[in-house]
Amino acid sequence: KNMGGKLVPLGSLPGVEETIVTSLKFDSNNLLWTACYDGTVRAYNITGYDDFGFAPRKPVFQSDFTDSVLDMHLCEELNLGVCATADGGAALFNMEDGQFFVGIMLFEVAARSVLIIKHKNDAGYSVLCGGVDGVIHRIPLNINPKTGKVDEENPFGVSQTTKTAIKPK
Repeated sequence: KNMGGKLVPLGSLPGVEETIVTSLKFDSNNLLWTACYDGTVRAYNITGYDDFGFAPRKPVFQSDFTDSVLDMHLCEELNLGVCATADGGAALFNMEDGQFFVGIMLFEVAARSVLIIKHKNDAGYSVLCGGVDGVIHRIPLNINPKTGKVDEENPFGVSQTTKTAIKPK
């Protein structure tokens, strides 16, 4: 049916009416994850809302970060999410409870994009984070070989002197 080019609003998600949603991701547990400019990540249970005719009442999880969240990636294999923040960091959160647990400062400018990649040659993972200055950092994650989960006490396989910037060949 032709609607004359007009968009029909389906409603809004509670908690995001006063901010800018910067990233949306779905996971396999029927959660819609929203990253927002107000520095929060919220997860909404969308079970039963397949047509998005009305929105869930409240978020299942909400976590606050150090600054505006500009991008987000979910890695369900690790139950781990990562956010790029306006203060130049990459921040990890647990997908089981939605809670932020550690961040790493990578830039003196905003971090703009982020993802978690699985290494081809081993069972390892890394965070890739790009800044508004064009630099991309690769930060290996410490994965517990027994549990297959990230070590929340020491998640990043780097020290303060480790060079993490990716340089073109």
